[in-house]
Amino acid sequence: MLHDSVLSVVRQSEPCSVVISVPAESDVTQETRNLPGISVLVGPRGSAVQRNYALRSIRHRPECVLFLDDDVELDENYVREILACYRRHPSVAIVNGRNLAHGIYSAGTVDRSLSRRLIEDYRRNHPEVMTAEPGAVTPLSTNYGCRMSIRGSLLGKVNFDERYVLYAFLEDLDFALQCRPSGTIVESDNALGVHLEVASGRMDLKRRGYSEVINPMYLWSKKIGFPLRSAVLGSARRTARSAVAAVREGDGQRLAGNLIAWMDAARGEFRPEKILEIS
Repeated sequence: MLHDSVLSVVRQSEPCSVVISVPAESDVTQETRNLPGISVLVGPRGSAVQRNYALRSIRHRPECVLFLDDDVELDENYVREILACYRRHPSVAIVNGRNLAHGIYSAGTVDRSLSRRLIEDYRRNHPEVMTAEPGAVTPLSTNYGCRMSIRGSLLGKVNFDERYVLYAFLEDLDFALQCRPSGTIVESDNALGVHLEVASGRMDLKRRGYSEVINPMYLWSKKIGFPLRSAVLGSARRTARSAVAAVREGDGQRLAGNLIAWMDAARGEFRPEKILEIS
């Protein structure tokens, strides 16, 4: 999965360097390491800490830094379009790529061949993408960790909060709120890609359930612009979905994690890292 995702970056029309941040040497095959422009970093496990580790390895000031999950497929002009957004819109701080599967396919149902077909079909059915001036954007209120980027001038000024451990639910929103004072957040209209949303490698349901409630409350407690109403209502909706799933599927682990987090939240205990103590 990772190798195919890296291939879609190596094939970009705009050359770029690729930093792969992983918790184990065995996570990256030799075939991937042999690709041009690839460097591999091995450090602690966890999305936020792995992203920070990669950011600290960048010694120059790039025009922008792109963050990609290990299960993406990109159009060959994806990076070119992202760069064009920053060049055309000086007030932009964060640019998200466009996920053609978002809201259409459920997680785990998109494979590599379908993702490539989605990109090809979109390009064929929207010829204006081929002729439009690069850099067209649509305003967004947040960013998405699987396909976000930041302007290079922010390098060293913002970091991911490493208290969001492991899968790090809401680390991307926290990061976006940190970047907001420096500029707007947008989605590139023509940076086309697909997030396959492969489920393997994510944390267990009980821990995920805990993060779904406690992480929003922690984000609110930081006082960086996330409303308490959003934290409570979002957590309540996720808990309701967990309850429905527990009845329908007979697995209450995610709901159990939700409920433990609600009890901690009622006591004013907002510690995302507590999931490391949950088994």
